[in-house]
Amino acid sequence: MSFHRFAALTQQGESGVTSAEYEALFAPDVTLNGPFLLKQLSDKKLTVRFLNEVFAFVGYPKYTHQYNDGLGTTLFLWEGPVKGPDGRTFTLEGSLAITEGEDGLIHKVISYLRPLQVGALLMGTMVPSVASALPKEYWEATKK
Repeated sequence: MSFHRFAALTQQGESGVTSAEYEALFAPDVTLNGPFLLKQLSDKKLTVRFLNEVFAFVGYPKYTHQYNDGLGTTLFLWEGPVKGPDGRTFTLEGSLAITEGEDGLIHKVISYLRPLQVGALLMGTMVPSVASALPKEYWEATKK
């Protein structure tokens, strides 16, 4: 199966997601909704940086399926291993939907994870890592 260029570059790893070609896929007004974000990102620079941080931290996904609605939205299903605190490895599954405009650029990204318990294994270590890429209003739920 031939995957969308977004998926192909993501699966290349760091060299793919840090390339000028990858950044050029996104519209200036791109929005991103993700499971660890308290609010939607609405900035190309922050969106690309956030995605790079997430992929660098949790690994680059292995896409298993791609569906296109013919109206500009492509849904990717992916999976990846997550090691638990007791050394067991679990499979984290996710979906990522991108919506392209008439200009061919990605204007919207929505990401989901499952199962919740496996996603939660990432939160304790991932949030501080991703926090370096985003202002506090996107990730800090409590005030110190």
